[in-house]
Amino acid sequence: MRSIIERYADFFLSLSDESAIAGAKLLANPIGTDPIINTSASGGAGVAGLIGALRESDLRSALHLDHQSRILAIITEGDAGPDSGQKGY
Repeated sequence: MRSIIERYADFFLSLSDESAIAGAKLLANPIGTDPIINTSASGGAGVAGLIGALRESDLRSALHLDHQSRILAIITEGDAGPDSGQKGY
C-alpha cells in the first residue's frame, strides 16, 4: 500500500499511537473559546500530524505552512464518549 501512496500523494506521514491520542486529547480540551470536539485517536490523527509538521521546520517549509496558512482538518470519527463504544479522551 505504501507504494501507491508514494506514487499518487504529494505528501504523507505516519505517526505513533501516542501522537494520535495527543491529537484527540487536544481536541477534547481546547484552548480559549474553541469548541470541544470529542473523537477517537483515529479522529485526532490528522490534527496530530499537523502539529508535528508545524514543529518541524523542514516539514513546515515543504508544506508551505506559515502564519497566513488556513488549514481544514476533517475529523473522521464521531463522539468517543462513554456511550459510543469508543475510548474517548
